[in-house]
Amino acid sequence: MAEALFSAEPCTVAGRAAQRARRWAKNKDDDWVSRELFDGSSALFPPGTGIKVEEDGGWTLLAPGGSPTTFHMPKDGYYFDDISFDKLEGEFNPADFDPVTTISDEELDNLSQYAKHLYDNTDYSLFGWGCTVSFVGISLITTRSNLVSLGRPSDWLMMLLTEKDTCHEMMNRSVDASIKQLEQVKDAVGNRCSVWGIAADDTGTQRGEFIGPDLWVEMMKPHYTKLCDWIHKNTKWKTFFHCCGSVYNLIPHFIDAGIDILNPVQTSAANMDPAAPQG
Repeated sequence: MAEALFSAEPCTVAGRAAQRARRWAKNKDDDWVSRELFDGSSALFPPGTGIKVEEDGGWTLLAPGGSPTTFHMPKDGYYFDDISFDKLEGEFNPADFDPVTTISDEELDNLSQYAKHLYDNTDYSLFGWGCTVSFVGISLITTRSNLVSLGRPSDWLMMLLTEKDTCHEMMNRSVDASIKQLEQVKDAVGNRCSVWGIAADDTGTQRGEFIGPDLWVEMMKPHYTKLCDWIHKNTKWKTFFHCCGSVYNLIPHFIDAGIDILNPVQTSAANMDPAAPQG
């Protein structure tokens, strides 16, 4: 049995593992916000969630202070989408990339206590998530300043071809920031954790890879290898990589980079028949 330390909250510094640990430490699993969805079913939103109903019936997610965000769910929809994603004004500025490197003592203490509680009192295998990277840059895993694409994936994907040195420098800083956070997580959780999610990086479309395998090997693979090598050398964790779509031609490279677990094997995408040899 596996326990994934996830929540529906937007990822922040240490990710969903720390967020769930925080709620557990404060014993506030009962203050989730109940709301009826458009299809009539009931749902629980994370504590403090604020939603504004627009004139057209759609929902806008509110920031903690009550101001509207750019996350919007249309009437009869199922998801909040960031409607400003890839539509930002101005130019791509690598100096705006400012990945977080620290985790607060409170979050680390909560995470340590929660992991110990689960490890000592359940038969769960613990799966942690946080301090992640995203190098294709279309996954909204964290704040924009903590994402190499800075919320501008169209610019970023072109830069992978035209400004390779800049992209390598930014991805290397992203990995260094993740490792600095993971060092703190390792001290807090140790080997009570069995698996750690290193990335949500959707790299496949329905029909094939989002970028060519040769470009992925040149640009992304060295940085995934660095991150996975650190985890394997310093912990007993298995590395978990979320990547939707058709990525058949990348699977051997995922394995070679040190990725232990691929999630999902999207069988509805081209070339992803689970019965076919993968890698």
